Amino acid sequence: MLRLSLAELLMGVIVLQQGLAALMWWLSARVQVVPRVPALHWAAGALWAAGVVGCTVLGQNLGPAFSHSFTNMMAPGVFILLRLGLQILLRAPRQDGEHALVAVLAVASAWGGHLAGAPLFWGIATASLLNAYCLLRLAQTVRLPVRQELGEGAVRLVTWPLRALAGVFLLRALLALVVPPEAVQPLYVDTPPNIVVLVIMMTLGLVMHLVLALCVALRLVRRLHRLSRQDALTLLPNRRAADEHLARLFARLRAGQGGFALALADVDHFKRVNDQQGHAIGDRALAHLAAQLRAQARPVDLVARFGGEEFVLLLPDVDAATAHAVAERQCQAAAAEPLRLGATALPLSISLGVGVARADDSAESLLARVDAALYRAKAAGRNRVELAA
Repeated sequence: MLRLSLAELLMGVIVLQQGLAALMWWLSARVQVVPRVPALHWAAGALWAAGVVGCTVLGQNLGPAFSHSFTNMMAPGVFILLRLGLQILLRAPRQDGEHALVAVLAVASAWGGHLAGAPLFWGIATASLLNAYCLLRLAQTVRLPVRQELGEGAVRLVTWPLRALAGVFLLRALLALVVPPEAVQPLYVDTPPNIVVLVIMMTLGLVMHLVLALCVALRLVRRLHRLSRQDALTLLPNRRAADEHLARLFARLRAGQGGFALALADVDHFKRVNDQQGHAIGDRALAHLAAQLRAQARPVDLVARFGGEEFVLLLPDVDAATAHAVAERQCQAAAAEPLRLGATALPLSISLGVGVARADDSAESLLARVDAALYRAKAAGRNRVELAA
């Protein structure tokens, strides 16, 4: 009957764990629950990890060239694949040259040490240091993309398991260098340090896959949040986003931190465009004007589609004269740049109502005053700006 040591049992659990993780990521890619390319990288990384640990156990009878040198040479590949998958998911810059250098160093140190008859601690120390380097570099390079894509709270969640696992490998390298050479044993040998290392690796390996899954979930949630506040046609913020920003501006006004103005812009004779040119051209006209409005706005301004052919501009820290000048510039820019339809040009213009928020205003009262000003601009001939009373 086959009898396994505790270390071998733990390594078997790690092989099973990583094999199941590889299957999970592969299935996630197949059914498109997770972006395909990152998921396949993580599946390959988990399968690679299972293979490295499995070869360490099964290669005991094949000699140190296989059980030590080969597995030490292959181990950094796990973390290179993990890093590539995260970089692709987060659209972070890749460091393929650095990955190639790590691979060359892994092969040179492991196989060169074997050919030179280096003691066991050499392979353990060099492979552990390379593994730790890959993990620390991964934690460093994904910080900014994780913050931009998933938010500040996700940074620690993603980086601490990477640093913790790197710490395990650094500790293993240190132990291999400081203890007497005869005390250094392969991972499949039952020693207290090996059992501790294997338990930590098993735990952090599971945590790492959970963190990757959480990254995917957070990215999806944030993307859905953005899409729920973005107009699909113009790619501008939609009315929900405008209402939320308007509430923030009112809170800022009442805290004495600065006023703001609101402008409503309506496309002149838009029904005529739809009737004469068709709805497809009408949609192109709206997208064209949205781009014009955004191009003329300041970085601090919010330009949103308010509904139909109506747009809203929220202008912080402006007085009535400045708000009127901004609206005039928008009006002139829209009229100066027609929509190009092949060899023909479709003239477009907008009318705007503008109002500065008052301390006693609510969102409804401010919008009502500005809407009345917009109505006056339409009644006065269109392609013009009117200030709210």
